[in-house]
This record gives sequence, C-alpha cells and structure tokens, in this order.
Amino acid sequence: MHRLAIIAAVASLLLTFGGTAQAGGTAPAASPVLRVGVVGTFGTLNPLLYSTQAAADVLGATSDGLMSYRPASADGSLHYVWRPDLLASTPRITITGTPGPTADVTIVYRLRRGLRWSDGKPLTSRDIRFTWQAIMAPGNGAYQAGYNQITAIATPDRLTAIVHMHGTFAAWQTLFSALLPWHALHSRLQTIATDKAYSDHPLSTGPYAVHQYRNPSVVLVANPYYSGQDGPRPAFKEIVVSSYSRQSYLVAALEKHQVDLGDLMALNTGTVQTLRNQRFAIDSVPSTVFEQFTFNLRDPIAGDLNVRRAFYLALNRQKMAASISGGRWQVATSDQPPWSWAFNPKVPVVHQNVVQARSILAQDGWQIGKDGFFQKNGQELVLDVSLTHTPLHAAIMHYVTREEAKAGIRVLPVYFTTQALFGPNGMFAQGTFQVGEFGLMNNVDPDDAAIWNSNLGSPYQQGDDFSGYQNPNVNQWTLDALNQMNPSLRAQDYRRVQMQLYEDLPMVPLFYASTETVYSPRRIARVSLSAYSGTLWNANTWRLPSK
Repeated sequence: MHRLAIIAAVASLLLTFGGTAQAGGTAPAASPVLRVGVVGTFGTLNPLLYSTQAAADVLGATSDGLMSYRPASADGSLHYVWRPDLLASTPRITITGTPGPTADVTIVYRLRRGLRWSDGKPLTSRDIRFTWQAIMAPGNGAYQAGYNQITAIATPDRLTAIVHMHGTFAAWQTLFSALLPWHALHSRLQTIATDKAYSDHPLSTGPYAVHQYRNPSVVLVANPYYSGQDGPRPAFKEIVVSSYSRQSYLVAALEKHQVDLGDLMALNTGTVQTLRNQRFAIDSVPSTVFEQFTFNLRDPIAGDLNVRRAFYLALNRQKMAASISGGRWQVATSDQPPWSWAFNPKVPVVHQNVVQARSILAQDGWQIGKDGFFQKNGQELVLDVSLTHTPLHAAIMHYVTREEAKAGIRVLPVYFTTQALFGPNGMFAQGTFQVGEFGLMNNVDPDDAAIWNSNLGSPYQQGDDFSGYQNPNVNQWTLDALNQMNPSLRAQDYRRVQMQLYEDLPMVPLFYASTETVYSPRRIARVSLSAYSGTLWNANTWRLPSK
C-alpha cells in the first residue's frame, strides 16, 4: 500500500474535481488513429524508472512483464488474478527452511517461445538476468525491493531463468513486471538512468511501441512483433497519448473532440451528466485510492478513542459518497478494498448514529456548552483537520463540519500545500497536526506494514506511520504476512489487522472514488477497465466501432 507516492498526483488530478464540461464540436468518424488524453506529465518512459501515472498509462501498452494482475474476466467484475504474460506457465517455487528472512527460495521462470522485442531481436532469459543487474547497479536509482534478496540468476537456456533468493519475498509476483533488453543496453549498464535516448524511446514487449515522444504527447504504433496472450492484435495502427496538467483541461479537450478517450477520476455528477448529454460513453471502475481521516494519536484530543468513535458515528459516509458522486462511489470499511483477496468482509459497516456519538462523549466526561459543542475542563472539543485545498476535499469537509456539529464536535478545516503536509519536514512527518484528510492508494499487494507496523517500515517503501499508532498484535500480523508467500495465510493476517484497526480507529475510512474512462462511441468500441492498471492496459483489445 503506497501513501506518499500518490499524494501529488492525486492533488493535481482532483484540483478541479472533474472540471466543467462545455458544448463542443462533432466527433470525427472512426479512424485507425486514436487520440487518448491523460492527466499529469510523462517524465521518463523507462519502465524501471518511471514515476508518474501518465507514464504508467503509456507503459501499460508497451511493457508486458513476466506476470500481470488482471481482471479474471472481461465482464466488468472486480475479481483479479495473477497470470503469466511473457511466461509459458506459472513460475515454480521451492522454499528451503522455515518461511521468513532465513529461508532460501528458488523461482523457476519459463518464457514463451518466439518472443521478440519491438526491434525484432529475440527476448530471452538473458534479459531477465540483465534487468536484475540493472536494477541493482548503484547509479541507476531503481526500486530494489525483492531484487535485493536475489543472490544469483542462472540461465541454463534461452527460455529458462532460475532465480535464487535469500529470504521469502511476499510480493514475488511483482518481480520483473518490466524487462530491459540486454542486446541494446548491456554496454551502458551503469548509466541506464541517464540514458535519455532510451528513456524517450524504450523498446517494447507489449502490443504498442513508442514511435515519438515530444512533450506533451507520445505517439505509439502497433508493435509488429507482438505475440502476447491478451487476445487479438491491435486494431489501431497508431495511438497518440497527450498529457494535460489539469483534469478540467482534459474534459475541455474531450468536449471539443480533440481527444477520443480520456481517463478521469472522481468526476462530479454535473460533469458526468453533461458528458453523457454530449453522447460520450462513460465506463467506471472503483479506483484504488480511498479517502480517509488519519488521527494523530499523540494529540490529547485526537488520541482519545472515545472522541474518534464519536467522530466516526457522527458521519453519514453513505450519504456523503452518494451525494458527491451520484451514487458511483463505494464506502470503505478498512484499508483494503472489497475486491482484494485480503479484504475482511466481517469488519462492520458503520452507519451514522448521532445519538450514540453524543452518548459516548457524555460518558467520557464531555459536557454540552451553551454554543451546542462539547467541552471538558474548560476546553472545547475542537478538531483541526489538515488537508490540501481541492474541490473534492472542500466537498468532503462541507459534509463533515455540518454532521460533526450535530454531534457536538467542532471541526475546522485548515488547508495547506502538498509540500507543507507531506514534505520531509511537513506536518504529517513531524506529527504537528490533529487530524489529516488525504487519500491512500492500494497496490496489487496488500502489504500495509509501512503504515501500521510501529517496529519497521515495509520492505517496499519507507515507513509512513503518521498517526503514531502502536499495537503489538498488528506489528506481529503484518510481519508474519511479509514472511509468507502463500496468499491464503497472508490473507488471514491482513484480516486480523483490519478488525484491529476497526477496534482502535487510528483512521476513519470514507470511500473509494471511481475512475472513469470517457470515450466517443463513434471512435472506439467499449473498453474494459481495471482498478489496478493504467488506461491502456489492454489497448490491443480495443476495436473500431461497427459501421
């Protein structure tokens, strides 16, 4: 589960909370060239070093890995499975010793026959080993979690890679989600990070390849050597992906029919209706980002469990989510989404109960003052909520301040810049806040040790424990889950964590906003969505509309 990595992106994406749709021109007829709009900037397109969602969208069409986490079917269900992409079959794993940091692990990968890079050169097991070497090269600055446990990779033939690891790595399926070509880069192993030529024009293993990268657009062309397992070959000979700094700009481009398809997030109801009136089709899927309140447990008021329980009961999250989104957003109950294999369906769904909230505070020694707000020992019950100033956050706080007031809790929103909140010396890192409101993002792996384990940060990132939460059981469960490679056993630990979080309430979950793909049916037939993948994750299955 990543927190900090998505803060700036989400703040930019939601800066206009959907934007304002306006009347535009007429959609052109179907064409083998498709125009796609994304929000943000591209940066590097090196699949091992990219850092933006816009780049991830492009790489979804150009960079197949050994395995991928995809919807189990194309019917729009939220059931996801790991499956081989470049592999001929699921890897074979052998664990010697007790699962954990001292175990020895062997993973045998077997590539499919006939794989080629977009330049026509063969893709072999040598590329797997080279990718590991490039990730571990000191000057490249690549993300090394899991790879730093690999001690050796043997390549007995062109299709087989035998990976030896010391210590179990729970998220082993995420290894080698992208590859680098040995034949093109082996002479530049130590300088791949600064290789602008490759950053702008990486070789492809996916259905499309980068033809031209000229900010703010990337031109993709069908990869003639693609032989993926995702079904048919691409129908569009070219896809032009253009980036927009704000979501409102992308909405305007759609309305002017400068873009055929746009990937948007948390559209407000007015924008959705206007787009539909303009004959755009809109497909939605819950995003992996959920809004929530994090409490600073070191604060004397926010650290009071009874105050947090009363705060939770005072909220009508169902009404809030339905009103803001027109019924498209899903209320959250924990830090794991309902479609995750680690989700605990037994965590109670909390509904608004103002009477119970007031009763809890009264039993805790708080008394109603003349102004209708609780106070204790001359101190009023006030919670300052620190957050970035976006229309979505303003809409949330509009509901929260009114509903908490009904329970006698005064809530004051205080807006700051992203840097002031999330920077290394920001309020969250320094613990100089009462309550924070921001989005958390779920990854394909449900690891949440970085947030809730007070003894260690996750091996996938540095610790993000803003709340100061400490629970020895949660520490043990999150550690046990990281030492397992069996999803069923890991799920048991994560379900225990979710129930404990419900009891302790270091955070109050709100809802999962939706990601919407808006497209012109005159230009492209229906597309299928994935909560975990970028816009172009299955671009090879996109089709021209029927005449």
